[in-house]
Amino acid sequence: MIPTLPTLAAAMSLALLAGMVRGYCGFGFAMLMALGLMLLMPPIQAVPLALLLDLVTSLGLWRPALRHADWPCLRYLLLGMATTTLIGVWLLASVPAAPMRIVVALLAMGGAVALLCQRDAASAAPKTHHCGVTLGAGGASGLCMTLASSGGPPLMLYLLY
Repeated sequence: MIPTLPTLAAAMSLALLAGMVRGYCGFGFAMLMALGLMLLMPPIQAVPLALLLDLVTSLGLWRPALRHADWPCLRYLLLGMATTTLIGVWLLASVPAAPMRIVVALLAMGGAVALLCQRDAASAAPKTHHCGVTLGAGGASGLCMTLASSGGPPLMLYLLY
């Protein structure tokens, strides 16, 4: 499907807005892009496109991030993400577009509300990662990322505590 000029202009404006949000707070690009693109196309097209754009725009950040990564924690997060990503892809492909739009919006809104309602983590104990909890956080993130391009909020909630 070839996009019309108004559709292309709307998508470019959305990318500019999402890029400004990412530039300001460091995250949120893919979530905003997926939500906005779903107004223009079905979720099965909008979510992968938003994730691909997010991946391309973050390539320059990977090298320094990999040097500073907490690898013991990251291994369990990635294992959890890998398992639930497959479930998310299956759901995204099999659920009709109208209900999936609602699911995507609810996941994005739920993540944002959870981050807004979090309690102060400044007094938290020193960081120790329990394998099961870390796998669960990675799983929640992988599922939210695949379904709604909003894998960041579950990870942020986990890492803040």
